[in-house]
Parts: sequence; structure tokens; C-alpha cells
Amino acid sequence: MVYRVLGKLLALADAIVIVIILFALHFSQEFVLLGAVYLLAKGLFFILISRDIVSIFDVLCGFYVVLISVGLHFKIATIAAVLFLAQKVLLGLL
Repeated sequence: MVYRVLGKLLALADAIVIVIILFALHFSQEFVLLGAVYLLAKGLFFILISRDIVSIFDVLCGFYVVLISVGLHFKIATIAAVLFLAQKVLLGLL
């Protein structure tokens, strides 16, 4: 039960990061960095705890959100990050 609720909360947080990625220009740099810190922390945590290889992509997305926060963004990387996080959100909410 607790794991299901935790999974849904992580999915909700990932959905918020999707919004941050898509509308980064409308948020403060600190708020965008908060999304990056969340992805980096979550990715590193699950890599260390469960050896989850997919969490490497969370870390990569976190680094990309850091780049977004300083004004560097690339269309294909944005699409890839959003699609990756969106599939995690959908699977997490099922």
C-alpha cells in the first residue's frame, strides 16, 4: 500500500517536472533548478538502492534540466526528456 502511494507521488512529481521543462522560460531559474535537483536526487537514490539502470535516465534528465535553467535547450533533447518522463508518469499512475 505504501509503495503504491509513493509511486503515485513520484509520478506526480515527474509530471510537475514535465511542466517545468515545457514552460521553463516562465519560471524562475531557482524553480527550474528545483526540478533538476529532484530528478538528480531521485535518480541517484534509486541507482544506489536498487541498481535500477533506468534511473540513469532520470539523472541525465536532471542534468538536462540544469542546462535548461541556464538557457541551453535543444528540441530533440526536450522531446526525449518529456517522452521519457511522460511514460514514467503514465506507468506510475496505473
